[in-house]
Amino acid sequence: MDCGDLAPLSFRFTKSGSGMIFFHQNESGARSPHSKTAMKKLTLLDVTLLIVLAVLVMMFLPHIFDQSHINSARATAMRNRGRGIWMVIVDANAERVSLGQPVLFPGDLAEAGTTFANAEDYFTYLMSDGVDTRVVAKEPKHRIVQDLKPQMLIGPGVPMDTNNVSVLPPNNAWHVVGVATDTPPELPFLVTRNAKASEIKRPITERAEQDLVPLAQNIKPFGNDRAVWVTRGGSTFDARRRQFTHARLFPVPNPELPVLPAQGGFQ
Repeated sequence: MDCGDLAPLSFRFTKSGSGMIFFHQNESGARSPHSKTAMKKLTLLDVTLLIVLAVLVMMFLPHIFDQSHINSARATAMRNRGRGIWMVIVDANAERVSLGQPVLFPGDLAEAGTTFANAEDYFTYLMSDGVDTRVVAKEPKHRIVQDLKPQMLIGPGVPMDTNNVSVLPPNNAWHVVGVATDTPPELPFLVTRNAKASEIKRPITERAEQDLVPLAQNIKPFGNDRAVWVTRGGSTFDARRRQFTHARLFPVPNPELPVLPAQGGFQ
């Protein structure tokens, strides 16, 4: 029995007189119009699937690289800026010691009679000419800390000060802790302003060591996602909200240290 109607599959079947069935490929090997249509439909389907996949990737890409990953990269940049601030102050301190002048950590300046109400006043003083300490000197060579620049104080969501007269609250990302030369190097010197300034202190009890330092959701640079800090010895750290405890911020016993809060930060 000839089964030539199966030609679109390019095979035919025959049955011998003994009852055995054989199948053969069509000699012509030609594709039927139906097979060509199927291939066209398959190609259109492939294109449609690719378009759908591309749309899905575009929709879900922001979720893959979510805000926490972005904040992690920003935290690294923030640590580098904080370390830069520490380095230029330490370099200036070395020169001042040789001249018999007080070093520029807030605690040492307080002992010498120079105090500050907030972090912005402290940074303005460091960039002043030492005479008018409420104004940033225009020429870096005339500044107390020549290499300290306003752009070193910024962070994500904290823009650079274009006024350049004094350091203003919107343009400073850091609380300053009143450390001195004899403060243990493990203790914080700079802490990002989204941390609560009044809670940047040593834990009162052993149990309180594991208490979290509060972070403000709506305050840049990191909201309540994380905080970055620089120690008096120049080490830099960042911690997610659930790991930002008093014990991490103050890992060794210490006297109570004053905090110069960033006016635009979490008080």
